[in-house]
Amino acid sequence: MGKKSKKSKSISKEEKKLEKKEEKKIEKNEVKSPKIDKKEKHGKSIKKKESGYEVELDPHAQHPTEEEIKRFGPLSLEARQAHTAIVLLDSEEDHVLIESLNSLQRFCSKRLENRELFILFKGITGIWKYFHHPHLIIQRLALKILAIVSEVHKTKLICRDRDIGKELVTLMESEDDVIAEYASVVAMNLVTIFAGRLQIIQNGGIPILLSRMEHSDPDIQKNSIAAIYNLLEEPLHHDFFTPAENLARIYKLLESPFPQIQINTLAVLERLSRRASGVKAIQNTDLFDKIRQKLEEKEFGDLHRACLRILLNLVQDVTNCQKLTGSLNELTDLLDQSKDLQVLILIVNILGKMARIPSITKSLVKNDMISRLISIVATQANPDIREAAIYAAAQIGATHYKAKRLLVEMFKPLRSFFHDHRAKAQSFEYIFLALSVILEDGEEAVREFLEQGGLFMLLRACSESSNEKYTINSRISALTCIKTIGAYHMFRKKMITARLFPAVLNLMAFPDAQVVSFAANALCCLVGEEEARDQFISKQGSNYIISAAQNPELNVVIAIIPLINAIASYPEVAADLINHGILAIIWGRRDLLSRNGGPLRVTMNRLISNHLPAKYAYMGHIGPYEKLPHGFYDAGYLNTEDAFVPLEDISFQDRDKHPKVIYLNIDHVAHPALFQNNPVMAAIENENIPSILDFAAQVRSLIPDNVRSEKDLVGLIATIVCGNLGGPVDKWRVSAHTEELALADLQSKHQSVAVPLTMMTNGAHRPRALMFKALADIFGVPCSLDRGGFKKCWNVVLIRAKKMHTCCPCPEKPGDEEMTFFTERLRRFVVDLLYAPGSLFPLYSYEADTYCFC
Repeated sequence: MGKKSKKSKSISKEEKKLEKKEEKKIEKNEVKSPKIDKKEKHGKSIKKKESGYEVELDPHAQHPTEEEIKRFGPLSLEARQAHTAIVLLDSEEDHVLIESLNSLQRFCSKRLENRELFILFKGITGIWKYFHHPHLIIQRLALKILAIVSEVHKTKLICRDRDIGKELVTLMESEDDVIAEYASVVAMNLVTIFAGRLQIIQNGGIPILLSRMEHSDPDIQKNSIAAIYNLLEEPLHHDFFTPAENLARIYKLLESPFPQIQINTLAVLERLSRRASGVKAIQNTDLFDKIRQKLEEKEFGDLHRACLRILLNLVQDVTNCQKLTGSLNELTDLLDQSKDLQVLILIVNILGKMARIPSITKSLVKNDMISRLISIVATQANPDIREAAIYAAAQIGATHYKAKRLLVEMFKPLRSFFHDHRAKAQSFEYIFLALSVILEDGEEAVREFLEQGGLFMLLRACSESSNEKYTINSRISALTCIKTIGAYHMFRKKMITARLFPAVLNLMAFPDAQVVSFAANALCCLVGEEEARDQFISKQGSNYIISAAQNPELNVVIAIIPLINAIASYPEVAADLINHGILAIIWGRRDLLSRNGGPLRVTMNRLISNHLPAKYAYMGHIGPYEKLPHGFYDAGYLNTEDAFVPLEDISFQDRDKHPKVIYLNIDHVAHPALFQNNPVMAAIENENIPSILDFAAQVRSLIPDNVRSEKDLVGLIATIVCGNLGGPVDKWRVSAHTEELALADLQSKHQSVAVPLTMMTNGAHRPRALMFKALADIFGVPCSLDRGGFKKCWNVVLIRAKKMHTCCPCPEKPGDEEMTFFTERLRRFVVDLLYAPGSLFPLYSYEADTYCFC
């Protein structure tokens, strides 16, 4: 008996050792589920076969205690046994359900793949019915499993389809803390999708979440505030949390002893501060003071980041920048002390926004913030912190004039960052923004920029075709730099030599209206150089101007007006523009061409002053001091819907679509471009027909015997004009239609679009007024050429009435001491060239109005 007892004791010791090993393996989830022997108790056994596995259940098995369940379950599942445990969920025995649920929650807690297998085996369907089970342990375990797998997207979709919102809100109100905690986890994950947010809101979940934030359990507080954070993903839901009473509940969590709850609360406030309604609600609270207290805590980097993100949203509104003046010292101290890169980036961005307030900028400059920012750009490797420093420096320089001089030292770090391969699109945007601010300092800053090779940076920004590297804002800032540099005439040649002019000209075809406007402003500063004008003509710059003039954006049209005005000062460029049809484009913009100060009115006048045929066609008037050049032509009156077409562009086949053209041949030279559609030009060069100079010689020969005053000279010229164009006419028989027929006959006879003026032997208003104006210009008589209704044309001369000889007080050269001065103003007279040639009618008199308009 003694031997047996010793042997039994040794066996019991070995069994205990094995049991301990089994317990350790079970705790590590390394033991597979044991096989279930087929035994019958009381002559009965339960068999169930599912998916190839056969399991026998004993209905009289002993119920495990709650402590044993919490330690470990009877099943430690791997993937191949998971389906078996899910099958056991259909059991009616509580202890089987508890064992299965406990094993499944352990299985799902292991890794993401297990949770996906659980969903694949339709395990969620098996646990739905146990959410309100009378057994509290079963209810907790079922809800815990759902909380574990709810982070998987498929689970959220299943919950959405089952419309679990109402049931979930009820569970969150449970008096059992464990159930309320698991329900809040499910709600936190469910509201990450749009339909889940709607279900929670429609079933009154927001008041429940707000009340759960005041719960004593920190896990429930954390889950509730996280759910609110996810709800704020939808901007329309922000208004649920902006009322003062709701914000007060959220603010209470900032006093929580748990940092994670504080961080989640700050994240909620950060999302609220993204919208104007949230900013307005936060402005009326003491959040600024709470954030200042959090920034003074040195040990929590996550809290600092969360606080600074809120401040960055708040300072988007200028009024909040003033409220943060008291926190300026804390921010600058944290900038010097913190080693957290994200904290540094956020602080520099906040300081850049606050620099819009002059008083804050003055304090920053006084505290040597410029040197710190330059040091960050020069020494830091991270592109984000360098971007933030550049933006802050640009904002300080734009607000405080003295800072621009200090920022000149930033040229070299900016150029280095420009060539850094880590620089992003926003980096280039801030670089050019800073350059545009620094260059405003003056000539010395521009000279330093050019010595540092800055023109290459501008050329890259303007010539790069891709928008991925250089954004619209980058190009606008670069064009602003070009405009600033172009304001100094001594630097323009360098810019043109660097091939900046063609690059800027190409931006006139950019799809964005703002870029086109700034490109026009930059070109306006460069066209003063002759080389730039040559490039404008060679690069077909007129096409870009015409395209911009047709732009539907008003700001583009307004921007090109100064450019056209500057170009129109140079006849060769103005002629190129007119030949490309700019006048027709401007003439079509009647909304901007009104006589009462339309913005295109001055531009139109400037252009046509270099092209008198167009001016006469559009305006019907040529001033008394504008001399008609050789090659001038009268293209007739234009209707409102018509556009001016240059003579060289009118073909003989299309001549009937245009008014009859009278060509002013002052001498015997014809333009080569007119010969194709005007063979009659050969007669002009061959001197087969007389010229205006021949008629002038005829007048000159008669002057000694017939001219004693200016009136006599005007009368003599009128007589010569009338004699060469058919003599006096009967007022009741003269007709513009007859004149048009005569011109059409000459066109057909000579196969030409234009008819030389001196070839006509008969004419009424048009040819006589034109010839008189040409001869008056030759003899120095101020004379205008006007056109009115009914195709009538007339001339207004300026006659000097009395004269006296006196000593000139300031002679320009010897022999000019004796000058002729006139005691009366120049008087204006309408010249009769038809009925009583040489008669002068005072302007606005009855006779003058009858001659011109009747």
